[in-house]
Amino acid sequence: MLLRLATLIAVLAASAAIGATSPANAVQCSKGYYKAASGDCVHKPVCAPSPPPGATGQCVDGCFTFSEDPNDDDTCHGRGGLQKAF
Repeated sequence: MLLRLATLIAVLAASAAIGATSPANAVQCSKGYYKAASGDCVHKPVCAPSPPPGATGQCVDGCFTFSEDPNDDDTCHGRGGLQKAF
């Protein structure tokens, strides 16, 4: 009985330690947003006829990016790269 109690306490302590740093506890971004390297939620690229408010650049495919650093190599990844930063 004492061994079971000690095991339960150890498991609970380990779970608490893991839970404190678990990605499940990390802030999740809303639909239409992604988590940037900074940890901030950033709007996903939008394809529109003109730049939407807050756009920071235009991708080669014509869509607009809201990247925190539009000159980063990963900006517009999968969209042909960055055509122009604003």
